[in-house]
Amino acid sequence: MTTKLFKFKYQLLLACLLFAFQNFAQTYTPPSQERVSQLIDQINECKSNINELEERINYMEENASAYTLAQYNEVKALLNDSKKCKNAIKKELESIRKDYPGWFNSPNATMSIRSHGFTSPRELQELLSEIQQKIDDLLDGFDDLVKPEH
Repeated sequence: MTTKLFKFKYQLLLACLLFAFQNFAQTYTPPSQERVSQLIDQINECKSNINELEERINYMEENASAYTLAQYNEVKALLNDSKKCKNAIKKELESIRKDYPGWFNSPNATMSIRSHGFTSPRELQELLSEIQQKIDDLLDGFDDLVKPEH
């Protein structure tokens, strides 16, 4: 009796684990490619702002008589804010990278589904409709031609 109970518990545990893994595999969602590209664009924007502000600070230091201390300190504060912004976005990108390491290492991570040659039925219908419309427009253009009498 105890061996049957042990077998039953073992089978139940195995079934629960398999169901959990299957459920996890079905609910896995990779990070949004658009969000990752937005973060990268924001980092590049912060970098360009930092470069512009550093150039502006150098110019202000060279022409110190043309600017007040308040203006200089304001540009310095903007530079610090841009650096903080860049670091915060980098942290968010790194957290996504830690959560989905396989996605970032995959060569398909940055490729769209369209580049794989996959076309959904709806997209196929839209493409065929566009082709049909172009053919109809072309044939309508022939109606204006003078037809020969022979």
